[in-house]
Amino acid sequence: MSHNNRAFTRTFVLLDKRTQAVPSKPYWERLVNGGRVKEIAFTKNTTAVEIGEKLKDFFPSLAGSDLSR
Repeated sequence: MSHNNRAFTRTFVLLDKRTQAVPSKPYWERLVNGGRVKEIAFTKNTTAVEIGEKLKDFFPSLAGSDLSR
C-alpha cells in the first residue's frame, strides 16, 4: 500500500478482551486472520475526528462507539 510521503502509519488492534500482556503468537494470528489488525496511515494535521472516522471505517464494529477517550 502506498501512502503520502508525509504520512505515518500506525498498527491498530481491535482486541476481544482487555489484556495485561502482548498477545501470544496463536492469539495474534487469530486477530490478524479475523481482520482485527489494521495498518492505518495519518498525516500530522489529521484531526481527532478524522482519526475516529478512519477507525470506524476500518473497524465497522466501532460504529456508534464513543472514541473520545
